[in-house]
Amino acid sequence: MFIQEITLSGLQDFIVSEVYTIAEEIPITLHRARSQMKNPRADTEDVLLIVAYNENSELIGYVGALPDRIKGKYKVVWNSCWYVNPKLGQTLALPLFLRFVKAWKGKILLRDLTSHTKKIIEKLPYFQAVKTEHKTRYFATFYLASLLPGKWPVLSFLKVPLQFLDFLVNSCLKGIQFIWKKQNALNPSFALKLVTQIDDQIVHFINTNNKEEIIQRGKDELDWILNYPWVVEKTNENGDLAGRYFFSSIAASFNYYRLQINHYSNLIAFLIVKEREFHFEIPYFYMNEEYSEEICLYIVNFLYSKQFRSLTITNTKLKKGLEKIKFPYFYSRTQNGEFYVSKELIHVIGNNPELQDGDGDVAFT
Repeated sequence: MFIQEITLSGLQDFIVSEVYTIAEEIPITLHRARSQMKNPRADTEDVLLIVAYNENSELIGYVGALPDRIKGKYKVVWNSCWYVNPKLGQTLALPLFLRFVKAWKGKILLRDLTSHTKKIIEKLPYFQAVKTEHKTRYFATFYLASLLPGKWPVLSFLKVPLQFLDFLVNSCLKGIQFIWKKQNALNPSFALKLVTQIDDQIVHFINTNNKEEIIQRGKDELDWILNYPWVVEKTNENGDLAGRYFFSSIAASFNYYRLQINHYSNLIAFLIVKEREFHFEIPYFYMNEEYSEEICLYIVNFLYSKQFRSLTITNTKLKKGLEKIKFPYFYSRTQNGEFYVSKELIHVIGNNPELQDGDGDVAFT
């Protein structure tokens, strides 16, 4: 077995090497690699990828790293992926992850873990859960005709009746949404604007409202996320990525929206909205809490204009605002997950760290 540590300075050579270009399975996509190379918080010798091959030069496992900083000072890393081939790398998972821990001297942040990964992490002596996060998904429309056959192809024969059921239920939901909009008319003294860049006014507003956050993303980091996502829209040229790369890489639609909300001429909210196949998230959200209800009304109306199917959020301030306006959804589901940090970072993180929904690699996918 051969294990290779790939740094930022070596990533470009790796993605043009023969071992990468002809491989049936790859440890990183080209667009994810290009994004990693543009990370404003990464240094040239940071280890971004640890890859394992067997004696036949077959890829058997890899661990990905996303360098970051806590409050702009303390260098840390997020684990961005962890995979071993179920047949060829059965005993490799833990040794490969420990190699990652060693490469980053234990200064690691973990978030949004699968149940399997969580069990492994909890058995290791390096990490401690410092916060339980409550991620809620609000479902606004029925889409059983695409959901069920997509998960279970054997149900494809039900597509037509499911489409009819979707139509009936969604017609009722649209009626409820229409009544809600009438009862919650938008105040014309407020305005939502779709912007194409983060200007000085927005930068000042972000810096005023992110002081309690531990990651504190600024213009450079947000522009990097928006310009270099890890998911791209599917084309004939990249359609084979799903078979070559284990993690998220392509989607039928994937978009970011920069939104600012003003009260007269005063900026009262800025947010980044992410859409993936009509499912929405708000990875970054800054607001003047005095206007939380009006802000949430404009956000929900924007989502309706985009025919959203669901909205997933963790941000407690945003949740409270949505509860106040009682926006109509037919079902919600909350999942709890822990935010883990290396024990040596506890004194830096604090007892109740404030995170944005997009911190880590969540905003990229």
